[in-house]
Amino acid sequence: YRRRKNEQLLKLLNVLNVRYVATSAQRLQEFVPAVIAPGSTEDNVMMRPGFEAVSNERSVYLFRNQNAQPFFYLASHPVHVTDEDQALQAIKSETFDPAKEVVLENEPGVATRLEISSSETVSVNTFDERTGRIELMVNVDHPSVVVISQNYHPHWSAQIDGQSTRIHRANYVWQAVTVPTGNHTIVLTYHDPLAQACRWISLISFVLLIAGSFYCYRASADTPTREAA
Repeated sequence: YRRRKNEQLLKLLNVLNVRYVATSAQRLQEFVPAVIAPGSTEDNVMMRPGFEAVSNERSVYLFRNQNAQPFFYLASHPVHVTDEDQALQAIKSETFDPAKEVVLENEPGVATRLEISSSETVSVNTFDERTGRIELMVNVDHPSVVVISQNYHPHWSAQIDGQSTRIHRANYVWQAVTVPTGNHTIVLTYHDPLAQACRWISLISFVLLIAGSFYCYRASADTPTREAA
């Protein structure tokens, strides 16, 4: 049971793009069994492949996870589920392989393809957190799924080569876009109507404040002139 729990923890860390894990000395005994390689002894402790201890300062232990999935990557084997409960169970399954598979909710039309080859790539052209714009360059030999390791939210929209496309909910919390064969440009943009309205309200309020301050200044400047007359 403990071994299965450790495997589930490692799998979730990889799926959720967790590259560093910090734990206190009090919780260290709970976390260490998950990153210690099977067969380790007290005299010969080995970390699991891809894990390494980075530092230990002020009773805080930091580990690096090199097995975490990239922020953007291609997946060849979609796993289809109907709701978020099934999605979570699929991710926790012993057979789930985050390096190849992606869990998609309510997307039965996305088919499994051949393994991803070394010539197929996804690269970042633009990543602007301030404006909420991401531009990706994708080259695939078969229709594929591009996984974006950021929260699925309805305020995000996507285009492929200038044409609107749907953003799928992937791996319970992330986003995914299906792309056809060939070279393509994917653009994701974030637009929050409420935030946009708040920015306009702030701008209008600022303009009114400046206008009101100028009016009060002119009025106070004209008062001595009228009194002197």
